[in-house]
Amino acid sequence: MALKVGDKLPDSFWTQAHLTYTAGKASKQNLSQYKGKVLVLDFWASWCSSCLKKWPMLDSVQRLYPDQVKIMLVNETRNGDDLSKIRPKMDRSPITALESIYADTLLANQFPHRLLPHYVWISEKGTVMAITGADFMQQSIIKRLLTERSMRQTKPKTN
Repeated sequence: MALKVGDKLPDSFWTQAHLTYTAGKASKQNLSQYKGKVLVLDFWASWCSSCLKKWPMLDSVQRLYPDQVKIMLVNETRNGDDLSKIRPKMDRSPITALESIYADTLLANQFPHRLLPHYVWISEKGTVMAITGADFMQQSIIKRLLTERSMRQTKPKTN
C-alpha cells in the first residue's frame, strides 16, 4: 500500500525486517529503534551520482543530531544493485554515521517514486511529513526543522 504525506505509518512499518549494511557489516534489523526520532529515508542507487554527492552532508547531519534524527539510506532491488555493488560505494566513501537498507522491495512499494535521490521525511510521531527530491535535502533545512520541533516541545502551554 502506497503511503502519502499526512499518513500515519502502520505498526508493521516499524517491525518489518530489512537487510542493512554499515561499517563493513551486513545484518538484519527493523526500524523500531528509530521511533521517536525524525526518520529520513534516502532512496539511492550505486549509479546515481546525485545520490552519492549528498552522502557527506547527510553523514554530517547524522553525527550532529544523533538523538533527534535518523537518516537511513535505502537501496532497492529494482535498481540492479546488490551487496557487491553497495559495499564498495559505502566502504570507499568518507561516511561513518550512515547505514543502508539493501535489497529492498517493501519500502519502495510503500513510497513509490521514479527519480533518485528520493527522500521520505517521517515525524517522531510516525507520520509522513514530506516526500521530496534532492533540492529540499539541505543541512540548514534539517536544522530548522529540528529547532522548530524542539521549540514547540518546550513551549509552555497557555490556558
